[in-house]
Amino acid sequence: MKKIVIIASILVMIAFLGNYTYNYMVGFASDKVIEHVVNDLLDEQLIEELLSDPAIEEMVQSLVNEKGNTNTNKSQVNLPFTTKEEGVKVVLTKFSLGEMKEIATQVQGGLSTAEQYELANQLKERLTEAELEALMIIGVAELQKEILKKKQ
Repeated sequence: MKKIVIIASILVMIAFLGNYTYNYMVGFASDKVIEHVVNDLLDEQLIEELLSDPAIEEMVQSLVNEKGNTNTNKSQVNLPFTTKEEGVKVVLTKFSLGEMKEIATQVQGGLSTAEQYELANQLKERLTEAELEALMIIGVAELQKEILKKKQ
């Protein structure tokens, strides 16, 4: 009986640590992905183009409150996901870990116009329009939060 309790306790601790590690890694990955998107992929022209649409600007503003924190009330925003962590989870369901590593390696080395076009097509094939739009909106919201932090 003692052995069963000890084994069950160990399994519970392993499950807890596994869950904690998974959530930590998703958070870490989402921070890195957003940092990369904000610094390398979102240029001012794309941001202005996105924000010129009043519906998108409203969604971005609903994601960023006056303190710069994410508002996860999905009733205000009609997106498949509203946080960067949820976005990373969706992307991880559509791409394998090996594909993600390959894409990251390509991006770090710099992408030619043809490679950028190929990557964009790959994203369009695997993600829905709503998911792509949500990723862009979350990226713009994160960029605005970074701008607010720098101003303070």
